[in-house]
Amino acid sequence: MILKIFNKELLRKNICDSRNNLSKNVKQKMDFDIFNILISSEEYKYCNALFVYVSKPIEVGTYGIISHALEKEKSVAVPKCSAEDLTMSFYKITSFKDLEKGYFQIYEPIKEKCPEVKTFSSGICIVPGFCFDIYGHRLGYGKGYYDKFLENFKGVKIGICYSDYIFEKLPANKHDQKVDILVTEKNARKVAVVQTN
Repeated sequence: MILKIFNKELLRKNICDSRNNLSKNVKQKMDFDIFNILISSEEYKYCNALFVYVSKPIEVGTYGIISHALEKEKSVAVPKCSAEDLTMSFYKITSFKDLEKGYFQIYEPIKEKCPEVKTFSSGICIVPGFCFDIYGHRLGYGKGYYDKFLENFKGVKIGICYSDYIFEKLPANKHDQKVDILVTEKNARKVAVVQTN
């Protein structure tokens, strides 16, 4: 469907309210299905490096993904946000004990324990979003952290989202970074290519 709401703040609020109204059981089932589809993908199976957010309750859960990747001895890096310049750095973790609550009360890597990752030429980045469109555009929290980071990320960008929040077209501008693949509780698919005349 094409969204009739073009104000990003209003759209963000509407989807946030909808997400908060999801029952715990329904959300857990969808998170589990997304986990299974993701780890079954060729991109995940053969990646050595995983860049992944640590989920908040409103987001698609990533704790299972992180645990699985660590068990498979993949390099797992999670983000730490800087409120000063609205940038995001990734640090390698080896367990959940490497995390502490930080900016926005999000669990972040403990810098003193975790080496910073400087190479972004390969691997997979799991990208959060309140919603996505079929072309890979996303609506996040509006701070631009992921858009800045993804400008320099050369690996595969995978958006994970519930299928009810995949739309035909979202409002986007030239600075917005797109993902390559969308994974929902129903399937994984490459994003559509915009046709130009």
